[in-house]
Amino acid sequence: MGNGNVCCFTSETGEYRHQCIQTHPLIFLHLLAIAHDQTFFGTFRVQRSYYTEGVGIGSHGVISINVSRDCINWVKSKKGVFRVKLFFEAMMDDGDSWFPWKCVWRTQAPPRAAFFTWSAALGRILTLDNLRKRNMIIVNRCCLCKRDGESVDHILLHCDLASALWNNIFSRFGISWVMPRSVLDLAACWWKKGRVGSATSWKMVPICMFWSIWRERNLRTFENVENSLEEVIELFLHTLYGWSMAFLYPLSISFAEFLTSFSNSS
Repeated sequence: MGNGNVCCFTSETGEYRHQCIQTHPLIFLHLLAIAHDQTFFGTFRVQRSYYTEGVGIGSHGVISINVSRDCINWVKSKKGVFRVKLFFEAMMDDGDSWFPWKCVWRTQAPPRAAFFTWSAALGRILTLDNLRKRNMIIVNRCCLCKRDGESVDHILLHCDLASALWNNIFSRFGISWVMPRSVLDLAACWWKKGRVGSATSWKMVPICMFWSIWRERNLRTFENVENSLEEVIELFLHTLYGWSMAFLYPLSISFAEFLTSFSNSS
């Protein structure tokens, strides 16, 4: 009616048809959408005045009485104002779509190592179980522990060699840690710890650890070279030291001082 701010539904006898709201709420909802020339979304709430009485249509078709004029409210905002940021957060509200990108991309690790960690968190690196999913006929056996099947979470977190590496670095930082179930969970709960001088190195620990474990896995798989646990730990520490010095240059410190900074930051 009028300029379209008010919607009036009548029967053939001219009486206002309030019964339509109670008996056929879905039909009333669709008629109201046509009258308003709007599409109903799960995160929009359309409020339209129903002649002298107001009728609010909720996002799930729930009808309530109000006396406000027509408006469209963005329910994710307290003020009802649509914002692109809130729309993005609503799209990413599903837990399966969320990704802790800061742990991967806001570090000083080399881009290829960060990309590998990103692929591992998504479960896309070419472990034996993923190769079998691509119809490759291959025996699924972890080459590090030689006991279980090779999967992303197993080889990077729960394998005997991986567990020993993680326990070593945790003891150097002086912390106790319960290993999460998956690589994605580890990236989500990794936090900044210690002094500012060691924070850069701490952020790169997961990426460097994944990179070192995967490199040892490839050596054993393709070159038939098997390093001891002590050699893998030393290789990890030197790799982390090199990445850290590339960021802290020219404030370089010796390798011994770098290892000492771990215990001092705890």
